[in-house]
Amino acid sequence: MEKLEATVSELIYARDTLRIGLVSSEEARARAAALEDAQGFFSDLADDLVYGDLGEVERDNLEAKAKSIQKQLDYLQESLTDSQKKFSDAREALDSATSVYTEAIENQTNRRVAIDQLRVHVKENILYYMQAIWDHEPPDQRFFRLYYQDVELPEPTGEFRIRLATPGEIARGVPTVLRAVSFM
Repeated sequence: MEKLEATVSELIYARDTLRIGLVSSEEARARAAALEDAQGFFSDLADDLVYGDLGEVERDNLEAKAKSIQKQLDYLQESLTDSQKKFSDAREALDSATSVYTEAIENQTNRRVAIDQLRVHVKENILYYMQAIWDHEPPDQRFFRLYYQDVELPEPTGEFRIRLATPGEIARGVPTVLRAVSFM
């Protein structure tokens, strides 16, 4: 794209330069025609040899220069049209590729977001799903599935004494141990 854009810019600059040259050539040809008309008017007073040959040669040179510039301008215009078409096609291809790429990135991002949302949902509701699974498992089957499983029970690491809460602690809401009352 950048190379094509640079080529188009260079061709436009060259075209404009040739157009300026063509205009200046046309102006010079008009001046030569005016000079030739003036020579014809003053031909009785001047020497035909000096003015006649000079005006005709200059006019032929200017016409040849104008034709050359016009031909260069035509070739340049063809090249410019071709380069502009290539640039336009490249721009369309780039826009199409950009659109497809953007759509693919959007789809990928949407999938990632949906997967992340699913993960968060499962983490937040794992107990609900596990309870639903356990509800579908018959209790006898669960019993036999877990019957031979060894479960490690932690050993006590020290002595613990239980005391009753004081009336101040009870007033503050500290739970207390209830004494078992025997009725016998």
